[in-house]
Amino acid sequence: MNAKALFLTLIMTASIGRATLLFSDPGGGNSRTGDGFSLGAQFTVSVSNEEVIGLGIYDLTGNALLTAHEVGLWDVTAGNTMVADVTVPAGTTNGGTPGFVFVAPPSPVVLFNGHQYKLAAYYPSGASTDHLADCCQGAAPTADPGFTSIVGAFTASASVGSLSEPNGTAGHAYVGPNLQFQPTPEPATGLLILPAAALMLFRGLWRRWSTANSQ
Repeated sequence: MNAKALFLTLIMTASIGRATLLFSDPGGGNSRTGDGFSLGAQFTVSVSNEEVIGLGIYDLTGNALLTAHEVGLWDVTAGNTMVADVTVPAGTTNGGTPGFVFVAPPSPVVLFNGHQYKLAAYYPSGASTDHLADCCQGAAPTADPGFTSIVGAFTASASVGSLSEPNGTAGHAYVGPNLQFQPTPEPATGLLILPAAALMLFRGLWRRWSTANSQ
């Protein structure tokens, strides 16, 4: 394997992670509209060395979202600080099949073991809007075991008119919003890449020197 191929292989290996979802399914909650609320879940992280690489929302029909949805993540333990915020555009689709659609935040967000978080999406008012699975009927969504103490989270009223940190809890999670996470890159990964990069640089300089001295 030449140096360029080795370098590209190491880069691809370093970028491949075990992408996992907070909720692997929406559960059995009744279909409902969001009615101008920010709805989602409150939970505690019980796993180390994970980072959020996507915030998303459930496309209940698979036929494309009717409206845009802002999705936010707050670290309650760190002072109710918003740590991630994305907007999933109207028209986003899961390819005709109900499922989750995700948007990557500007940069990955580290999840701290033992911290409590709130995840919510804003749902505009109106009858012709996207639906979600309610928190208080039917089976709860299947959650990754690294997240515990999961309850539904909502704004106290629908008067805010935009995404806001939920301040009420009820039942199990509204689905709704979801997050995608993976292990944080190991420091050793960079050490694996450096020799290949150095070799590529050396070979490039050697070729230039050889070309210049052969003329």
